[in-house]
Amino acid sequence: MLRPSTAAGLALALTVVSIGLLGCGEVSPGADPPADRFAFPSGLTLDPRISSAATGPCEVDDDCGSTERCASGSCRASTRWMLVVNANSDLRYNAGSLIPIDLDAFWTALETGPILPADSKLSRDLPCRKLASLPQTVECTEAPFALAEASAFFGNFPGPIEAWVREASPDQAKLFIPVRGDPSVTWIEMTGGLGSDDLQLECGQGSGVSRCDDRHRLRFLRNDPDAQRIAREPFRIHVSAQADQPYAYVSHPIVGTADPDFTLIDLEGLRVGGDGLPAIVDMRGLFRANTANGGFGLAQRPCDVESGNAPESSLGCTRPRIYGALRWQPALDIATVVSHEPIGDQVCVGPEDLGKTGGIICDAQIEPVRKISAGGLSTVSLPSSTSRPILADIEFSANGNELYVVQSNPGGLLRIDTSIDEDDGEPRDLAVAQVEVCAQPTSLVIYDDGDSRLGLVTCYRTAELFVVELGTLTVVGLVRAGTGPDAMAVDLAREVVYVANSLDATVSVIDMSPTRETRFTELARLGVQEPYTR
Repeated sequence: MLRPSTAAGLALALTVVSIGLLGCGEVSPGADPPADRFAFPSGLTLDPRISSAATGPCEVDDDCGSTERCASGSCRASTRWMLVVNANSDLRYNAGSLIPIDLDAFWTALETGPILPADSKLSRDLPCRKLASLPQTVECTEAPFALAEASAFFGNFPGPIEAWVREASPDQAKLFIPVRGDPSVTWIEMTGGLGSDDLQLECGQGSGVSRCDDRHRLRFLRNDPDAQRIAREPFRIHVSAQADQPYAYVSHPIVGTADPDFTLIDLEGLRVGGDGLPAIVDMRGLFRANTANGGFGLAQRPCDVESGNAPESSLGCTRPRIYGALRWQPALDIATVVSHEPIGDQVCVGPEDLGKTGGIICDAQIEPVRKISAGGLSTVSLPSSTSRPILADIEFSANGNELYVVQSNPGGLLRIDTSIDEDDGEPRDLAVAQVEVCAQPTSLVIYDDGDSRLGLVTCYRTAELFVVELGTLTVVGLVRAGTGPDAMAVDLAREVVYVANSLDATVSVIDMSPTRETRFTELARLGVQEPYTR
């Protein structure tokens, strides 16, 4: 099994080779990836158009609507589609891919069977069997549940996926995927699939061609091929949850000393000279620490004026407060986004017209705020402060008063107090607690069903999922997953979490229900573990 640092190094080397052999607009003559099979899954998301919020109390499913389930005493909408990003990390194929999975069909197969004995031959009609190494777990081949005709292909080594849904168009979504092999950020339009119509993932594919076109690859500042190009290794992307802030933030974990490591995307496009499509509007070197540059996890602090939980510097929540974890130092950088409106004789212009009388750039720009310590477990025992990655994913509590940070070396989950200080009206940003977890953890999600608030941390090296009770910061569960677990997606309606196991091309289904005896165990696995035969 590859350690995360080794895998990242291999991926980087392969990236350099692939870029050297092919121009970014060219397509490898190799084999297209399968449209119904996983290949190093690196990202997961449930249909972002379906809200996971509780709609009312319940005791059984019949208390909820026909499209909702009763989960932990609350009715929640059930999501049909899960989207799986495939990294193609061994370059077996000529592209990465995005594959829609029909969860309704998958769960019907699990619940109604038949479930074949271990080692039985699987087919489209009989897709599930007992897992030989874990008889209590069911494994199902993914092809019968994949909507192959809606799959999309793009560059190699994509990272986790994020989505943006406009309030004015709740039945549509834009999906954003950072791609290291280009480098670029690919975006895909998601429509249909909510009723009797077909799900569509559109990114400019041609007739009979599933590959996204250049128009759906963000590579240059202001979408101008003659302008600055996005830095290498775009790896994590965070889309703002505030409707009035249509921004996406991208971190780069490995860059040169003079390269930008933080990219800002305006999801509604340029103020001047644009076509309404998403555009890169700023790039900055934000995550600077001695000679080791680069960031990893990104999160935006929730802001609410009515509850009094808005920092003074946010100007009534109009300026977002974005936290980014440095990859190679135990610290976080805080930034905001500032956009200017013309005053008096001023007018918004593009860079080429800055000399025009009264001309100003109105596109949003990144503005650094300050750097804070992550606290955490001691790194004194490490050979060098920059020899191994230090921090990884980060996630805010729902009210924004706590920030949780994954420390990779040594492995831990850290809590930072980000509540508002009554004296100055700003977040305290103080490291207050920590708990040790596995070696070299990477990804974090918060499972909050209204009763339980749990931090789920994937352990790539040890093939485990740590479950941490966030109120006391205590480890309360340890789950075996597949090989190379990383990205996750929470399904509150079904009371499970899905875990992408990159190295064995599967997705684990982990039970999170407090009323089931199987809580904190692997119920099922979507995909048949490679290199075993299918």
